[in-house]
Amino acid sequence: IAGKLTTYGPALKKACNNQCKILGYTPWGWCGYFTDGYDHDVAGGCTTGPHRQAHNNMPLIAWYLQQAANYEKQNGQRILDIMDVHYYPQASNVNTCQEDATTLTNRLQAPRSLYDWSYTDPSWINEPIALIPRVKAWIDEYYPMTNYSITEYSFGGDTCQSSVIATAEALSIYATYGVTLATKWTAPSNGSLLTNAWNIYTNYDKKRTNIYKNGLYAVNTSTSDIEMVTGYTFVSKDNKMVYVYLFNKDNKTSSVTYKFMGGNNNINTNGDISLYGIDDDGMGVKYIGAVNTKPDSSSFSVDMPKYSVRLTILQQS
Repeated sequence: IAGKLTTYGPALKKACNNQCKILGYTPWGWCGYFTDGYDHDVAGGCTTGPHRQAHNNMPLIAWYLQQAANYEKQNGQRILDIMDVHYYPQASNVNTCQEDATTLTNRLQAPRSLYDWSYTDPSWINEPIALIPRVKAWIDEYYPMTNYSITEYSFGGDTCQSSVIATAEALSIYATYGVTLATKWTAPSNGSLLTNAWNIYTNYDKKRTNIYKNGLYAVNTSTSDIEMVTGYTFVSKDNKMVYVYLFNKDNKTSSVTYKFMGGNNNINTNGDISLYGIDDDGMGVKYIGAVNTKPDSSSFSVDMPKYSVRLTILQQS
């Protein structure tokens, strides 16, 4: 695998006059992060095998990054720009719209496998995945400054609210944790319920207003019960707009109070706050109204119906 990169990577860079980005090596999922197909076939598992043992017992992604770094040291040319992987939750039926109690819970919790070391994956993997920090740690150790992408993922089918919630949350996670590129496999059907997972970022007002248009940075956000409600915050680079995404995974209404803590560039709730959302009613993204409940100048409160997504937009005064 690394040999193909060092053979074809320089040729590709030459052909594009160094104006292209090279992604690799795009393992299918969990096993492919650690071992190749030969090891999987021979050893019958994911984490060991003769090929891995012959390469300093390094996980395959780590070895691949190391070989790309060695090539640049020896030749003065970067031939791997983006470390690319695929990721599909492995718990049964999470990638569908089946919604028995267990599958529903597993789908709604599945985005935690992208970042949360405390979340044990409820599948045959049966251990924490923490995909983004795991791969980024390998990048930092073996080939710093390499970007990171997930060019196949899926958190459910096109027709269920739980898939909308999980997919929309995954998009917030990608943005928060610095994923360069993420593409779902396969694209949702035009007009399907799932398209609202993107619309809440790129067309929340049905005027094609995109929260990314002026550039954003993420700020640290935590909630008291991440199994039920999760939150993510993005601030425009001029600090004039704040976008807070909230995801209610509970089967009942949740009252959420959001408070800005110290170190967030003096963000406050004194200005106007608009509320958009996706409810479990099949109606897509809609304007909910203004947020008027503000316990103080650094907090606001909203009620979130069961299985809902909320976008609060704060204009900074």
